[in-house]
Amino acid sequence: LQWYPGAHFTSGVGAQFGIDFEYKRLFDFDSVRDDLKFPTSSQEFDIGARWRYPTGRWEPFLAAGYGVHSFEIGLAGPPQPDLDNTPLFPSVKYRYDRFAGGFRVKAASVLAIMASVAYRWVFDAGGIDSGVWFPNADVAGMDANLVFGFILPKGFEIRLGGEYRRYWYDLNPVPPNPPYVAGGALDQYWTGTLGLAWRY
Repeated sequence: LQWYPGAHFTSGVGAQFGIDFEYKRLFDFDSVRDDLKFPTSSQEFDIGARWRYPTGRWEPFLAAGYGVHSFEIGLAGPPQPDLDNTPLFPSVKYRYDRFAGGFRVKAASVLAIMASVAYRWVFDAGGIDSGVWFPNADVAGMDANLVFGFILPKGFEIRLGGEYRRYWYDLNPVPPNPPYVAGGALDQYWTGTLGLAWRY
């Protein structure tokens, strides 16, 4: 959701400041290891503010906000003798500030292209940077979007696009007795979208 409240009252500078809100959730599913099924869930929300600068066909923008993105893996049922029901892998819950830039351009009478790239300053990663795993880990992230909008009458658009999200780690195991030893890690997500939009 992108809303420019000032645009209801003016076409001047006040119409170019907006509010962003986004929520995503995966259908719950199971992760599998050695025939064990671990209930798994993932969701993300972002909220923030944006500024646009329409110049005819082009509309560049800047945005900043706060978000939480989780990927959580549960236990494979109740404890049983001689069976490890833990996933042997930490869940993550990224809390971050997000700084983005991008543009919308009307490439043809019936086609608009939207693109953006953002840096995610992660200040908490959840389980993986806890004392149990890598308490001295450094984490950062980014995302990039590309969307094609097929323009319909009365402000409607059919949109087809994709998003790439990436988090990278410097795990910093500290001698002499770190809980685990690893140099770094990557956490990556690809998303495809098909939607209907209305530009007021």
